Amino acid sequence: MAFPNINRTKRVKDARDEAKKEIDAYKKEKDDELKNYESEHVSGNLKAEEDANIEAEKKIFEIQEAGKEKRDVVVQKLLDAVFEITPVVPTRIETSH
Repeated sequence: MAFPNINRTKRVKDARDEAKKEIDAYKKEKDDELKNYESEHVSGNLKAEEDANIEAEKKIFEIQEAGKEKRDVVVQKLLDAVFEITPVVPTRIETSH
């Protein structure tokens, strides 16, 4: 009577092996889909990042140029603000006579 048990064990093992093959094939298919999806979307992000870097470099250059052109005026205004003191009495202070 051990004979039918061997067949059953073999069928279970074969079914398990077949299921594992199907799972592996499905996993490979999904991995390939993910890689394709990532490659399509990452390249778009790289382009957007490159465009943003170019725009940032342009803005930095504009700011540096503006700083070069207006440096003397800004320094003079800072010096005036520090050295030319004009005291102002706060409005909350009551004057006593």
